Amino acid sequence: MLAACCFGVAFLVARGELPGFAPSEERVRFADRSGRLLLYFDMMQPDLPLMDASVQVEGPAGAEPLIAQPGQVTVVTSWASWCGVCKAEMPALRTLRADLGVEIRAVSVEPRDDFRTVQAFLRRNGVATFAPLRDPAGVLGPMLGTRAVPASLIVDKYGQVVGLFRGGAPWHSRSLRGWLRALQQAPTPEDSRVAYTSFVK
Repeated sequence: MLAACCFGVAFLVARGELPGFAPSEERVRFADRSGRLLLYFDMMQPDLPLMDASVQVEGPAGAEPLIAQPGQVTVVTSWASWCGVCKAEMPALRTLRADLGVEIRAVSVEPRDDFRTVQAFLRRNGVATFAPLRDPAGVLGPMLGTRAVPASLIVDKYGQVVGLFRGGAPWHSRSLRGWLRALQQAPTPEDSRVAYTSFVK
């Protein structure tokens, strides 16, 4: 299981198919200073259907929309309590939310993680303010195209799914943060697509 959450492994897992969630041919390559490949970021087709309230996960009170704050840029990330990379990137996601104001929806996709385990994981990793969420119905797997964790979707404020990370993401990257800011400032869905195109280039 540990191999599934290591850098550079998750993006190699074969993709499943879900209508409207097919990545484009564009990829952004992230590497460390030595040039060692960390991961690829799959850019999503900019004409995707909206991520609407019908996409739901499980919260403490029952089913709830995956996108809790429509109108905000949202990072949806999958994790499991045994995943070391998942633990390592939680503080970075907390900082991302604090610095940029993006919504973070961190969802456990491990069936054995009950809510007590989920809440303990969030507390131990410094993100107790994140909503405790589970995915017992397996909603995220087809969207992410992988069962490996972590994996993250980027959803713009118009509900368009514009990007997908498989593996721990470079949340401190200047270019990534600049793109997220551009998505936040986009006054229309079309402007959001322009920001998307600029990031690809």
